Amino acid sequence: MQKSVKAVIKIEIETLLDNNGMLSPDKMGHLSMVCANLQNSGVQLLLVSSGAIVLGASKLKMNKLPEGITAKQAVAAVGQTELIIAYQNYFDDFNQVAAQVLLTRDVIDKPLRNKNAKNTLNKLLARNIIPVINENDSVSTNDIIINDNYPLALIVASLTDADAIIVNTDRGDRFKLILRDRSPIHEITLEELLELSDTLENIKLKINNDIDGFPEFYQYTGIN
Repeated sequence: MQKSVKAVIKIEIETLLDNNGMLSPDKMGHLSMVCANLQNSGVQLLLVSSGAIVLGASKLKMNKLPEGITAKQAVAAVGQTELIIAYQNYFDDFNQVAAQVLLTRDVIDKPLRNKNAKNTLNKLLARNIIPVINENDSVSTNDIIINDNYPLALIVASLTDADAIIVNTDRGDRFKLILRDRSPIHEITLEELLELSDTLENIKLKINNDIDGFPEFYQYTGIN
């Protein structure tokens, strides 16, 4: 039996906002359509999404994002609810179910947490449910400090033995494809993304069950 393709989509909330800093219905609808199409084509999909702080600040009618780690954690606690509601509302249009999963990076190092996270994520995938994953900002500040959730995407890819990480860009029809075999980062079109199995086969994906098969965070961002 052919191995099903498993992919992590990394979403930075800024790519889904309109010019007023609010969630764009067009962009959210577009993303939901892409996710539903991938699911329907047999791709097992996991979403690693930022946005809790932005949506929390909006819910609290704040004029700007909070400053200071503690303030950001509190606002993120409000925004987590807003984030999963937003995803589910748009997924409803495509008869797709989302599940909220909050993780911290020590899930890699602590055996029981590691096992529980793997079991939960794999059971959700087996039921064709899309996990929407974010850092548990109330107890962890890693993603808040670096303002990037690629390290969390790496962890999710490791937990689920994902074949690729997909990064959305400011252009709705272009995506970055980061493969487990450490090959160069590919930029692909929406059409290529929706044919993900063929795309991976065409660039000769080599599966490696080690998280180090993906580019590390500093390689990805270009930080020295």
